[in-house]
Amino acid sequence: MFGRIMEINADDTVFLARPPANVDELKEATGSYASHEVSRYYGDWPFAKSEQELEKKFKEYGESDEYVFWLLEDVERKKLIGLMQLHFIDYLHSVGFSALFIGDRQYWHKGYGYRFALARTLYAASVLDLFILRSYIVSPNVASARILEKLGYYRYGVVPAAAKVDGKYVAEYRYVWYNPRRVDVVFEGNVPDFLRQPLERAKRALEEAERITTFI
Repeated sequence: MFGRIMEINADDTVFLARPPANVDELKEATGSYASHEVSRYYGDWPFAKSEQELEKKFKEYGESDEYVFWLLEDVERKKLIGLMQLHFIDYLHSVGFSALFIGDRQYWHKGYGYRFALARTLYAASVLDLFILRSYIVSPNVASARILEKLGYYRYGVVPAAAKVDGKYVAEYRYVWYNPRRVDVVFEGNVPDFLRQPLERAKRALEEAERITTFI
């Protein structure tokens, strides 16, 4: 499904996380993804190799309950800069995976990725009422690791030599995030001590997300 529109305040810039209006907008966003080297190790999500496949993905994102998909737009410039998603959602077990990509390098290293991830996490926790989020990143992606850990994700595993980047095999880091408002349900009141700090960060992240995010 396409997620509800979110206005995200990043101090100097206002962004919209919104559904694509048409296939051409999805093509614009995924084109920046496909042209970037990150696509080498993150696979073909959500790149399509043909117009037919792109139209199929557009329909899939719009109709499937397993996906919640947004494009990221700079409101003032009316410019699409990236995309984000909650996917492989299992509502029975209240679990989903999170993904985020900023294709425009002008928006890197400015804290925007963190703001987008805050809004996505708030949506997962407050709108979808998910208890658990997962995310996988490869070891060169230091920025994403920092964002996840600041959000309260806990690194629970490493898969050595899981992907090939620039001719070298690199590790894949596996992260999990527990909704601090539901964690007692997940662990039946016996939350492990090693999760105390991540859960404090998760709680602060949701509070910050509520300050900068407006559902439209």
